[in-house]
Amino acid sequence: MFKKPTFKNITHLIIGLAALCLTSQAMAGITITKTRVVYPLTQTDVSVQLNNQSSSPSLSQAWIDEGDPNSTPGESKAPFFITPAIFRMEANSSKMLRIVYTGKSLPTDHESLFWLNVLDVPPNEKSVTNRLQFAFRTRIKLFVRPAGLKGNIKEAVSQLRWKAASAQKPGESAMTVTNSSPYYLSFSEFAVQSEGQTLKNDKGGMVAPFSTSILSVTGQKPLSSGAKVTYKAIGDLGEALPGSATLN
Repeated sequence: MFKKPTFKNITHLIIGLAALCLTSQAMAGITITKTRVVYPLTQTDVSVQLNNQSSSPSLSQAWIDEGDPNSTPGESKAPFFITPAIFRMEANSSKMLRIVYTGKSLPTDHESLFWLNVLDVPPNEKSVTNRLQFAFRTRIKLFVRPAGLKGNIKEAVSQLRWKAASAQKPGESAMTVTNSSPYYLSFSEFAVQSEGQTLKNDKGGMVAPFSTSILSVTGQKPLSSGAKVTYKAIGDLGEALPGSATLN
């Protein structure tokens, strides 16, 4: 999960969002209580709780995109609707978002990945001048899980295959990870012990179902077979799933 300033006009219904250079400086107060959302297609909907931890109200909007972080609600073709989509959150309050799948055909043999966006537009403090105000967006992964998938996340993580690979950029060492499961597998961090050094990546990464991804760590030399990989995968509830493996 991350928060960043957004300068793009999201919707005509949010007054003033086209001009974020307002008259006060505010920090995002709205947070999502989850780091990821899992939507089992055996359910008719899922709920996500938001908290406004600030002492001021905020105007907010929620939408789901298909992977483009620059897309707007009007451009999204994700097969979901959210209620409420545009809402006011009072200071120190909570609100539940309801996400409903519209039934558009999705793969049945593996998970699909979408992204939940929540935009937080702090109020304009008219008493303060010559200040810059930002709207903040929180964007987290939404995994759609068909019924009847074999295994589970923990089993899938333990069955990953790791292999040394050629570096993609100067100053990095690389490895591939192959996921033979129907689940998206994410890592919050991973490291490789190679030639007496520990090479790390604290930004994490992800490998899609039935696919192979290249993961990089800081290092100048190619990784070799037999090096030990340690990692923290992320479970359905955002919990850490620590593990280790050997590079082939």
